[in-house]
Amino acid sequence: MVTFPGMEGLRRDRITAMPAGVRHVVAVIAVVHGIAHTAGAVQAVSAIDDATSLGYLAGALRVTDPATLRVAGIAWAVAGALMIVAGIAVWLGLAAWPRVLLVAAAVSLPLCVLAVWGSVMGIPISLALGALALAGIEGGRRHERHLAA
Repeated sequence: MVTFPGMEGLRRDRITAMPAGVRHVVAVIAVVHGIAHTAGAVQAVSAIDDATSLGYLAGALRVTDPATLRVAGIAWAVAGALMIVAGIAVWLGLAAWPRVLLVAAAVSLPLCVLAVWGSVMGIPISLALGALALAGIEGGRRHERHLAA
């Protein structure tokens, strides 16, 4: 078997593995959540095109500046892409899935909070995926401590 230094995260995960059915459900939720992030990107770009404002924090913050709206659109797109990549990592059972999912959830959550009421379901989904990622990371650490003992 050929191995490459630094590519350990691409191996299949046997330590923090979930049953395949559960893993696939989590992966689909992450991918669908990532696709849902495109709505935020589309809203920001539409606001630029229509020369309108976009409300964040339940309307308490109105954004009209095109540069800020571009940044918001890019942030939504990046968060969506990260969540889709995390979903793929979970589906494949890669060893790095907990960390990838945690990063994706950490990027997703603040955006969902900013767009509260427009993304009511995004907040609990991001929190649940982040908690699952933390549990996976802890499971890997427990296994490493067990092997070291």
